[in-house]
Amino acid sequence: MTAGTSPRRFKSPRKTPNKSVGRSALFECSKKGPLGNEYLERRDFRGYILQMALKVSEQKFLKEYFTYSPNPTNGVKNFSSFILGLRDARDATNRDLDTGVKLENKNHASWLGAIGYFALLDQIGKCFYKRGGELSKRSIESALRNFSNLQQSEVDALFALRCSFAHDYALFNLGKNKSLDHWFVVVADSYSPLIKLPESRWDKNFASRDASNTTFVNLQAFGDLVESISDKVRKISNTDDSDVVLAISIEQIEAQYCHSIIPFPNV
Repeated sequence: MTAGTSPRRFKSPRKTPNKSVGRSALFECSKKGPLGNEYLERRDFRGYILQMALKVSEQKFLKEYFTYSPNPTNGVKNFSSFILGLRDARDATNRDLDTGVKLENKNHASWLGAIGYFALLDQIGKCFYKRGGELSKRSIESALRNFSNLQQSEVDALFALRCSFAHDYALFNLGKNKSLDHWFVVVADSYSPLIKLPESRWDKNFASRDASNTTFVNLQAFGDLVESISDKVRKISNTDDSDVVLAISIEQIEAQYCHSIIPFPNV
């Protein structure tokens, strides 16, 4: 029970002369109003129960969606793209596959691992957003704006790095607008900031590159960021009070991001 609210006292459904209404199984809920006066709220009992059942079913689905199950059922192994992408990114960046904790004395600057984390942000931005937040045309931007404290210029820089890695496996991006024009240097350590924006914008001239127009990105810190965003998103399956809400339907998530490994039959 939250502060400022009173417990609900459910009464038995009372009979009504209107048979059509009676068949809809209406019941009354007595509760305190904002000024303390009691009032009655009529609800459709079947609709209420159905809504609760769907909520439980949704949470059960999402809990399975966010859980790694290595053991097949009847020879079939089911998994979600979320878990597969997260574990692949962890593997490439030398992190524990189950926890995401960085392994000691290992390099965490894999470009392929970063691409995996960017792909995961893409999926998160398409499927989830923060309650009260907004969706962007670019799903990576949606994920970062809803689940991080990054400024728009930093979000643009990370999106530009994603483009340079995914399209050319390079360290420069020539965007459709100036905010996406970046020449990058990537590092991986425990003390550098996630992003250090340039003092002056790179003019797309490769001959003019210097420290003043270079964008620095810490790939180790980027992995940490996506791990924290993944933790936030997974809370949607653990509580009714989660700030995370679905951007698309459960049916769409299941159709697009749930897969099975089926063994070949013996010939």
